[in-house]
Amino acid sequence: MTRQSPFVVALAHPLNLAMLGVSLVSGLIAAWWLFPIGLLLWLVMVYTVSRSPALQLNFQMSSRDPLAQRFQKYFDRIQRTQV
Repeated sequence: MTRQSPFVVALAHPLNLAMLGVSLVSGLIAAWWLFPIGLLLWLVMVYTVSRSPALQLNFQMSSRDPLAQRFQKYFDRIQRTQV
């Protein structure tokens, strides 16, 4: 199973998508200068979510190469200790 990168997860995060939609609507309806401000805040939110330590750790753990079956038990034990 391949996991998505933390950046893709951050882009598809529901709160980030809602922020992008709100900034677009406020820029179109209320005032044009609200869109760049909302876009800047959205970029900060995407960056913050993508740099989350939990997402980084899950991505690293899932992207490791598979081991031989005889070593998997030991590796799982080491991995649980690290987490």
